[in-house]
Amino acid sequence: MSDLFIGEILVSLLLIPVLLRPFSRRLQRVGGIPLLPPIAFILCALIVMGSGFRISFLPIFLVTTLAFVFGMIRLARLFLGLPTDWYKPLSVVWHSFLLAFFAVAAVLAFAFAPETGAVSSRAVGRSMSTETESPGLTARYSVWKTASVTAPGAAGKPVMIVLGDIGSGSRGRTSTVLEIAGAGYVVLGADFSGLREYRNPLMGSPSARQCMALTGEVLAGRPLLTDSAEIAANQENELALLVRRARASYGQTTPIYVLAEGSAVDALFGYLRKYPNTFAGAVAIVNSKERPALPPLSGADSLPGGYAVLEGVDAMMPASASAFPVLVISGADRGLYGLGELASDDVLAARLLGSSRDSGRKAAILTGRRIVSWLSDRRTHDQSGS
Repeated sequence: MSDLFIGEILVSLLLIPVLLRPFSRRLQRVGGIPLLPPIAFILCALIVMGSGFRISFLPIFLVTTLAFVFGMIRLARLFLGLPTDWYKPLSVVWHSFLLAFFAVAAVLAFAFAPETGAVSSRAVGRSMSTETESPGLTARYSVWKTASVTAPGAAGKPVMIVLGDIGSGSRGRTSTVLEIAGAGYVVLGADFSGLREYRNPLMGSPSARQCMALTGEVLAGRPLLTDSAEIAANQENELALLVRRARASYGQTTPIYVLAEGSAVDALFGYLRKYPNTFAGAVAIVNSKERPALPPLSGADSLPGGYAVLEGVDAMMPASASAFPVLVISGADRGLYGLGELASDDVLAARLLGSSRDSGRKAAILTGRRIVSWLSDRRTHDQSGS
């Protein structure tokens, strides 16, 4: 059972007495019930901050918001010591509508509950730290590694940088990250906050960016309040900061790899054209319907060294894939390619985008294993000098 689903259950339990109170004399005698809507609303806010924005959570969040807003007068009466147990006929009708809305939201919450988080075959720990990178720009770094990796720079352990789609952030590939970290890599990701990074200040918050991007994908097929050029410029800057962080933390000679997905792929390709020798290898996960045109194999817009394409995580790996510095994993399912593990983390959004549930996170785990396999072959290729 996922943390998000547990949170939805807790919020629902807080709302049930509020919504049933107009119809129950016993509940009307309980004077503290008007305190429950603000508690539920605060819990919703904490869930969004902790788990990120999810379309699947939106129905419960809307019910909670309505109960909170329309319960403020009753809450004020409670603080003033006035009775709160009398409901006008119109209020009873409103609560009937809200109760029906809640029933629909509860059904949706159970039907589209996220998949349980993946568990790595090796114990992988996650640590977080917050750093101020420049005036007005803050980075919240996340590092995944096994307990045996204590000094990755000294031990020569490779580092994998993860740059997710704008709609998923650094936590969009948790199952894949666990597979990579379990294979002995130090995985580094970050969420950046800064009011001056985007033209619209609202996009400065990682949670708001994910909300606008994911909602835009569902409604219009593209992120709201921004465009692809602005996203690519900001994510290329974020990638540069992640590279600097990796070098400072794990040494100048430690091999660095990178995994980019969705909107971050443009930033990765732009960075590779400018600094082709930065990474020992790069993986790009793209949606073939949204990004049918990959860089040309020759010319000014080509990628140094070229790239290999894996058409779906369950397809055969190209025989010469390890000879290329870039592996592109491409597929048409928007819930599996380009938007992180959407088909596991936000099943309702995946369904609205024409995808289906990734039961047991099988596709997400397989993605991680295919990446680990390519990374191993790539390192063998580099060591052999062939």
